[in-house]
Amino acid sequence: MNMYSFATPQKILELGDISIGGQPGERPTVLFGTVFYGRRYRVLTQEVKEKVQHFIAQQEEMAEMTGNPALVDIFIDTKEHIAERIELVLECLPDGRYFSVDVPEAEVRMSVLQYLSDQGLLCRTIYNSLNLGITDSEAKCLK
Repeated sequence: MNMYSFATPQKILELGDISIGGQPGERPTVLFGTVFYGRRYRVLTQEVKEKVQHFIAQQEEMAEMTGNPALVDIFIDTKEHIAERIELVLECLPDGRYFSVDVPEAEVRMSVLQYLSDQGLLCRTIYNSLNLGITDSEAKCLK
């Protein structure tokens, strides 16, 4: 029995092999593990690549072990990091796995959206970057 439930019918999203949503307790909490956040990940050295690959593999292993599904959240802070970060993460994920992007700057967000569109990846992307500071240009990109 759940202590909490919403009176409004809840939606469930099927994101490949992961389900999100529904009433509290209806399905396991989905974990979002962020990669590339912090100064030590600013330059994509071989050491950083290996750490990120290890983090993603470890997250997959923990999801399997606990039954809590997990998605990777890619932190992208400059236009120069877009392709290299997304490509590295995609190399580590199971085929078709969804992922999230977290982009703090509006100009970079628009470039990320364009890159994802060009690569045919928008259908697998959770856009974790909407905020009150959304610009008109960014809103147009989202349409």
